[in-house]
Amino acid sequence: MIEFLEWLSVRRSATTALKGLQMMREVNAVYFETLNSLNPVNCLGPLSAGAKDNCGTCHLGVSKPL
Repeated sequence: MIEFLEWLSVRRSATTALKGLQMMREVNAVYFETLNSLNPVNCLGPLSAGAKDNCGTCHLGVSKPL
């Protein structure tokens, strides 16, 4: 029974993490990629990409986001 409960807690955290990744990809696609044309060339990265959201934007090194 303990193994099953451990699996459930892992599954919940994995589901939450996947939702967070999906949200981050959507934020990057909807907001940041549309701003690339407004960024000066010297602010773009090697793949002509501007700023992007990542996990550290909200988490700041801790497991629970702000």
